[in-house]
Amino acid sequence: MDRQRFAKWSLCAVLLLCASAESSVIRTEKYFSVPIPAAGTKGIMSPAVIFVPNHGRLLDINITIDITHSCIFDLELYLVGPGSSRLCLNYYAYSEFFRAADYRMTKFDDESRVPVSQRQPYFTGVYQPRGGRLAVFDGIDPYGNWRLEIYDNIIGDAGKLNYVQLEMTVNPEPATIMFFFISIFRLGISKQKKYYQTLKYMPVRAKIKNPPGKNHFQISRSRL
Repeated sequence: MDRQRFAKWSLCAVLLLCASAESSVIRTEKYFSVPIPAAGTKGIMSPAVIFVPNHGRLLDINITIDITHSCIFDLELYLVGPGSSRLCLNYYAYSEFFRAADYRMTKFDDESRVPVSQRQPYFTGVYQPRGGRLAVFDGIDPYGNWRLEIYDNIIGDAGKLNYVQLEMTVNPEPATIMFFFISIFRLGISKQKKYYQTLKYMPVRAKIKNPPGKNHFQISRSRL
């Protein structure tokens, strides 16, 4: 196969793969033992950082958290993406006061039919965020540091963050697919060059059987 034909087939393959690339689900988790708040019983927790090593285009994101705290009504939870996007996962007005402990492997998901504001303890299950939608992160490249920020707004109670999991549905990055096929294309050119260099120094009338890209075909140097 000559270079032009190889290039055309490679380009077609890239376009076809980009069009048909399937999304994948990526789960990144991390265990913590971070005090809430950082000091005393009112204030800000030191940010919990979760690094996502995958590139692509984010289609959907859910977050699961586990928090030990004597009164979770006091807390405001914020998810912050690698860029400037941020979302409040829970919010309660003072008129909605309740006293309950702990988020026990609580999952926030836009597709849930149960808003977290309508659920009282215990918070074990899947809930819609209150303060916006996780779709605010859709379309970004998930690669980089994600942060969970927690604010304890009322004095008197304290706790700690135990666990965070980010569950992301991601489409492959087009640049990654292109790099893969460019590498194949360069490999093909390298083999073609090696073949013609070998042919150049062969004795006249020597025959090369089955050269790269040729099946059961013979070339005579005298005809070149």
